[in-house]
Amino acid sequence: MKYRHKLMIAFTVIALFPMSIFGVYAYQSAVSHTKEKALTYGRTMATDLNSTYNEWIQNSITLTRSMIGDPQLETLLKKDFESYQYPVYEKVQDKKSYQYYLNHTMNVYPNVDYVLLFPLKQPYTIGYSNQNVLVSEENNENDRWYEKTMSAEGYWVYTGLHKESQIVEDPKVVSISRLIKDSQTQEPLGIIKVMYNSQSIYNLLNQKARTSNFSFLLTNDNGETMATSEHVEEGFGRVIAQGENDDEVSYKDQSYFITSSTSDETGWTVYAISDRDQLFQQLNSIKEIFLYLLIGTIVGSIVLAYLISSRLVRPLEHLKSSMSQLTTGEWKQIPDPNRKDEIGDLTYHYNDMLTRLDEYVALLVQKEKQKKDLEYKSLQSQINPHFLFNTLNNIKWCVYLNQPDLVNRMIDSLVYIFKFISKRSDDMIPLSEEEEFLHHYLQIMKIRFDGEFEVIWEMNEDVKDMEVPILLIQPLLENAIIHGMEKENEDRMIWLRSYSKAPNRVIIEVEDNGVGFSEDRPQQKGVKFSSIGFDNVKERVRLMYGNQGSITVQSKANKGTIVTLDLSDSLP
Repeated sequence: MKYRHKLMIAFTVIALFPMSIFGVYAYQSAVSHTKEKALTYGRTMATDLNSTYNEWIQNSITLTRSMIGDPQLETLLKKDFESYQYPVYEKVQDKKSYQYYLNHTMNVYPNVDYVLLFPLKQPYTIGYSNQNVLVSEENNENDRWYEKTMSAEGYWVYTGLHKESQIVEDPKVVSISRLIKDSQTQEPLGIIKVMYNSQSIYNLLNQKARTSNFSFLLTNDNGETMATSEHVEEGFGRVIAQGENDDEVSYKDQSYFITSSTSDETGWTVYAISDRDQLFQQLNSIKEIFLYLLIGTIVGSIVLAYLISSRLVRPLEHLKSSMSQLTTGEWKQIPDPNRKDEIGDLTYHYNDMLTRLDEYVALLVQKEKQKKDLEYKSLQSQINPHFLFNTLNNIKWCVYLNQPDLVNRMIDSLVYIFKFISKRSDDMIPLSEEEEFLHHYLQIMKIRFDGEFEVIWEMNEDVKDMEVPILLIQPLLENAIIHGMEKENEDRMIWLRSYSKAPNRVIIEVEDNGVGFSEDRPQQKGVKFSSIGFDNVKERVRLMYGNQGSITVQSKANKGTIVTLDLSDSLP
């Protein structure tokens, strides 16, 4: 992007910044106020609904309490029809009495949907609902609400939403039940059960929803959905439960504000739900006005920015034209324009950069030469005239001792080594090729030392294709052989390992059980781990890998030494 365009963008942004801040602040304030108002109103309606439900429950408790100690009801419940001369007649008459009694009760509590009376000494249930008497011969003794009521010893028992089999079509109800006892003997006489139909709960929610912009959802004390108003899906309750105390949730790509009220008496929670888009629809006009102002500000800013940037950019274009001539590789400093402003400073620092660049290139050339010299010295330290002299001397004695097989093996290995050194021009080679070279090198060294050491190969197949610098391991192997030969009267062992602990990294270990060394005697002859070969390896790792490679040494006197290379699979 051109500098002129950047200036134009900068001017436009500066002009738009206060306008945007003001617009966003005004809109967010309106949104926050509208949201808070909606949440407060929704919480009020949810509280009103819970108050109504609490009133229902309190009325039910009061109704059941009013039947305790009622002499008329106790007289009816105590009757044993079989003791009368005409039991059928007595049953008919008592049913009428029950009907009158329950009819009077329902008139006092018109909001109650159902009342069931279960005489314990009589073989039927008396029910009353909407001016209709329901009589059933079914047994309720195995129902859980029945068991809880009998165990409560006269205290009221609340039962959440459940089916009532004593009523036609088995409606879902919530109930308050109580055991009625003889006021004198405390003998159980019957059970009174007061119920509200789930449809009444739905109707109350829908009535509130139709007179407001809210929908409602009711859950019990276990968080299970009991009822919802119209247009609220059952799955919405799970979304609210997952959102815990959030005041905004998403459901089917739509956002909703949520507020709630929980009853301390029933544990029921009423959620008031408002559609976010519908709630903020009235704020669209504010958004449109702000959008028109923003567009006008953008157009005016662009025109003004173009006029100002043209005057500022022209001197920079002259500087750019001069600098573009440097792309040919001729690093010549540009003439000093003797400017005292920022463009003059830019020219000065650019010239200074060219000077430093010349110095840096020279340093790189020097380091590259140093790197190549170290590699050359490393190769020299590996395959030097001393090594060649010892090898040829061993060949001579093998010929003298008439051991042609050893002669052939040594000559083959020596030929391979010289071919490997003379033909390899790569800095990096696969670990498998380096391993093959080490096999030939060790074959010569084993013959030279008459097989007095043993090499154990533990090279992981997974890392054999990873590349390492050529002739990096051989100096470490030579040190291990020398240390092993200094050990007396014990098996001389060398371990070569390669493996990977992390992706794109290879670990190479050369371990011996030779004389080793300790820090308290570093200068002891033949013990300190130091040689020109090891120093060259260490320097090569530093130059080639930087902080992507390392070499460490662990050694104990009379125990042995472990040299570990930790390398990346490619040069940085």
